[in-house]
Amino acid sequence: MDVPTGRYIALTPVSALIWSGLVIQHGKGAVVDRIAQEKGLSLARAEELFLRQIDIWRKAGLIDDGNSESIPLPHLQPAPGSPPGSLDQERLTATSPTASECADLSFLEFSYSRALRRDGLAKTLVRLQRQGTTVTSPEALGAVYESVRAHLFLRRMSLPTPRAHERLVRSMALSASLRKQGIRSDVCIGIIEAPFESHAWVEAGGLILNETLELRLKSAVLGRF
Repeated sequence: MDVPTGRYIALTPVSALIWSGLVIQHGKGAVVDRIAQEKGLSLARAEELFLRQIDIWRKAGLIDDGNSESIPLPHLQPAPGSPPGSLDQERLTATSPTASECADLSFLEFSYSRALRRDGLAKTLVRLQRQGTTVTSPEALGAVYESVRAHLFLRRMSLPTPRAHERLVRSMALSASLRKQGIRSDVCIGIIEAPFESHAWVEAGGLILNETLELRLKSAVLGRF
């Protein structure tokens, strides 16, 4: 999912065969043979499909010839063992955020928006994950509520229907704010299939922080970082 450009790339059965072959580092011949066998095609036709798909991915910047500098990739986090819950709305609205909390979060949003456009999704997620965290404990929930209050205040000051890029930036900033305080928080990226829509949100301590439980349960999680 190329968030800044709003592009979503899916795999067909043939392209899935090719991609998995590249990941396992099978040679071209082995991948072409597998396409021919599984799809009942001639070797010439299978090779044509292989080369066409490779050309599409190369032009899209998804693969290279091995001459580019490799970049670190973000680590996928395991899914929690139990379904997520929601924040206590009464506690969330009991007080207002401070000007300092809103300013700090606003700066993080600006910083991550610039990083996402300049460096791309993978590098920006790696940057986020480099901030050390601990497992969220009940005692840390106070800081979670404070950060979410600032997040919601900034949302009331902005457009009511953000694009996918903006939702991702806001979620990264919220997670970064919590991570700076040593609190474990995951940025989740997912989609709703019908009608198609991409989403990003933050979860911490088994709670959804900036999305409704209803929309979260409708979303298929593509990655948790």
